[in-house]
Amino acid sequence: MESIVVDSYRSLTTEIALGLSAENTRIIKFLLRNDIGKGVLEKIVTGTDLVQLLEENAYCQPTTLNNWNLSNHDYYRLHGMHVIEQYIETSEYRQLCQHMKANNAVILKGLPGTWKSRHAFRYAHEFSKLREKDNNSLIWRIDCNTELNIYNSLSHLMNFLKIQCINSELQIKDTINIMLLRAVAVLENDNYKDTRHLFILLGFISPQKILIKTFLETLNQYDNISIIVATSESLSNDFDNIVLELHGMTEDEAVNYLEVDDSVQEKAKELAKN
Repeated sequence: MESIVVDSYRSLTTEIALGLSAENTRIIKFLLRNDIGKGVLEKIVTGTDLVQLLEENAYCQPTTLNNWNLSNHDYYRLHGMHVIEQYIETSEYRQLCQHMKANNAVILKGLPGTWKSRHAFRYAHEFSKLREKDNNSLIWRIDCNTELNIYNSLSHLMNFLKIQCINSELQIKDTINIMLLRAVAVLENDNYKDTRHLFILLGFISPQKILIKTFLETLNQYDNISIIVATSESLSNDFDNIVLELHGMTEDEAVNYLEVDDSVQEKAKELAKN
């Protein structure tokens, strides 16, 4: 248990260090000015420097880990995938469901506002209902707009699966790849391999294309792991067969969504066309 606590602590402090901006570091140094000498603080440049200083002065230690609420992974799990009360199942959502009956992966591609994330979250909730008696079924969200967000998502997954922390001296891309492989290894062991799991990758942009390609190639090898990618950008042509282009609601769906009465339906249709 002690090694898990230390690994979790190191994972969290690495996440914090990488997430501290220059302004964050400056503010924290200012708050420490009465307790730590000016000469020492002047040597602190990066978030990693600052975390190391806090450890050396006993501000943070593995023994304080239980007070940090590391078990709260709700943002990355189903609780963080909110389905709006006004959600309606559209023809594009039904296409998604039909596609996933025959495939383990899909790329939902469309402009902002075409309900990519909403459809993905709805699918995740339905996926969960089918497996509500299976405590080992994993549904996990990975925010992909920056390397740091991908790292954070996987760091929480490592902690959730009680996987040993990765060497913090590695480059962030190398660390992400290793964390992904370790997560898959756990999901393929005897405790998890007989159930299905779902990863939802949201909002990647061009700099993260290589990482997302790696995710798809890695996860798509396993029959018990499904992947939904939601993006407004194109990926590699290698994945054209799993792309669903989303354009938003049809005219009739938009009118039904607006819940207008017959007297203003024609105006609503004109609005829906625009």
